[in-house]
Amino acid sequence: MFPVPIGLMSEVADVGDFSSSLLIHTNQTSGSAVDSSSYGHIITQPAGVNFAAQAGPFSGDTGSLLFDGDSTDYISMPDSAAWPKGLGDWSYDWWQRVNNTSTGHGIFQQFLNTSERTGVTINDAHKFNFFTTSAQAGSNISLFSDSPQQLNTWQHLQIARQAGTFYMFAGGVLIGTHGAQTSDPLPDIAGEMRIGKYTFGGGSHNMSGYMAEMRLLIGSAAFDNSDDSLYCTEGVAANGYANGVPTQAYAA
Repeated sequence: MFPVPIGLMSEVADVGDFSSSLLIHTNQTSGSAVDSSSYGHIITQPAGVNFAAQAGPFSGDTGSLLFDGDSTDYISMPDSAAWPKGLGDWSYDWWQRVNNTSTGHGIFQQFLNTSERTGVTINDAHKFNFFTTSAQAGSNISLFSDSPQQLNTWQHLQIARQAGTFYMFAGGVLIGTHGAQTSDPLPDIAGEMRIGKYTFGGGSHNMSGYMAEMRLLIGSAAFDNSDDSLYCTEGVAANGYANGVPTQAYAA
């Protein structure tokens, strides 16, 4: 749901019938994280998650959001109708700069308990993993792709669902396509949305490093939208992309 940077750092509310359900800009060195989407989700940010003077992925950036790898240090938002569910199109994408590759890194997760959860993580085996389970809904989806995780380097990652098929990208390159579970809807998890932590039955993956420009888009898979080339991963630098990777801050 997201790689849609649009004209020179400009902000546009909605484009067509696609809109951000979550958009966190990160080019700052202090202060609190804010959701810039029209939903304005209230973000809880503990003391262990801070903006820092680590330049972000875009030219001119001076800051990004630092996670210290502790299991209690992640940002969260209350449950919302804006989170993905059912069979519709959606996309998560973000930038990350991890400072170790010896452990897994939690990215996004909607979490109620270990039996009711869905989200994205890079696991201990460096696999890019999308997983959902709901005992109540009787739904289980588990998808893995090799993740060329890079140390101390900004990397753009995305997972999207379009017409039932799941797609995973790293640096604008398709690294996994999963169509075996196209008829399985995402359950409506009645839990908070987390960024920087992914909890599972045996523990948790905790982000250790920096994140930037986190976005969730509902109504489009973002990488393949014939209605507006700005949403195409194959876009060119003039449209805010270079080799499938955003080159500017996302629009709302």
